Amino acid sequence: MKVNYKHLIQAYRGKLDGLVYYYHPGLERCLARKHVIPKFTENNRRWSAISRNMRDLQPSPGFRDDLRVYLYLRGRRPALPAYRGNLWNLFTTLMWAQARAADLDLESLTRAEIEALGLPCRTVKTAVEAGLLPEVAGYELLVREL
Repeated sequence: MKVNYKHLIQAYRGKLDGLVYYYHPGLERCLARKHVIPKFTENNRRWSAISRNMRDLQPSPGFRDDLRVYLYLRGRRPALPAYRGNLWNLFTTLMWAQARAADLDLESLTRAEIEALGLPCRTVKTAVEAGLLPEVAGYELLVREL
């Protein structure tokens, strides 16, 4: 639902009266949706554990910079489908692709396992060459390790 304000508020976010208000930068609008508290399930627990584990991998600053450069290069290539993700979205996309390709459990994957197994997710270059990420011009220079 599109939100209109009477008192010229530029942006508003938060919860009020059973609704969640937020600004959507892609639409350049404030939106409201019903506030729903999700039920706790085994899938929620697993998703939370995987997210926590991926955060605990702590990619190096150089690897994060390479992901940023990859995002920029991907945005400049019109042949690829539009990707409006951010650094964290790209990192999780890469890790999920790696888990599917090598049949890994992201809930228990450690940095030592990644290095010991020589997984392609260690650098952006090897990830692109392994088919985990789409190829963009200049990916060969993105060689800093996780």
